[in-house]
Amino acid sequence: MEFACDGPRFDKRYWRQCMMRNVRHLTLQVTSANSRLVSCSATEEHTDGSETDVTDSVLCDDDGPDVRLTVVRDYLRPNQYVTLRWDVTR
Repeated sequence: MEFACDGPRFDKRYWRQCMMRNVRHLTLQVTSANSRLVSCSATEEHTDGSETDVTDSVLCDDDGPDVRLTVVRDYLRPNQYVTLRWDVTR
């Protein structure tokens, strides 16, 4: 699945993915064009509603003109969520 947008400005930048079925391996990749990374974080929400900080699973690449963020999680179950949040400057 791929989503792209061009031009809009967002107050808050995040991607929240809900698992609809068992997922062996999830990779979320986000690119923010012509940006510099200020901060990023990631959480995994479990089926009981508890959350785990998984920011250490985020790979950040902001060496070029774009910011690329990747978060990888394994063995997710239905009704679990993975949320990636980031802030950039232009």
